[in-house]
Amino acid sequence: MNLLDQLFGDNAQPIRRDATFLHKSDGLGNSKIEAVEGSSVTLSGEAIDSAKLVGFFHCGHVTTDGIGGKCGEPGCANICCKQCFATSRCAQCLKPLCLEHVNELTTETLTVRLCLSCHATVSRRLRWRRLFRALLSPFVTFEDQSIR
Repeated sequence: MNLLDQLFGDNAQPIRRDATFLHKSDGLGNSKIEAVEGSSVTLSGEAIDSAKLVGFFHCGHVTTDGIGGKCGEPGCANICCKQCFATSRCAQCLKPLCLEHVNELTTETLTVRLCLSCHATVSRRLRWRRLFRALLSPFVTFEDQSIR
């Protein structure tokens, strides 16, 4: 018995059913099909009943917002809506990211969203820059004081 059948009772007879499925695969290559959205038109007693079941994307928005895309991190199968997919990209390599894989890097002046590899590269670069500035500060005056 499916979830839509439970809404109308045992004597209901389905006339039409529509469903939207999402194909996922994990990091090991195992495939999984998950129902995202469904609708049913059912004849129960003397009435025609209609129901719609709506699912949610990984970002938390409903599936009626439209599929935006899949996260670009290796092994991640999370799907986001159009709005989250458009705004959650790595600022350096433009890889699409789900909310789980967004790493924010904050300096004194700005905050940027980065993927895992770009976050490691940029933060390593900032650490080296701070170290060299600290070593050279007794001898050199720096004009740009935004990154310390």
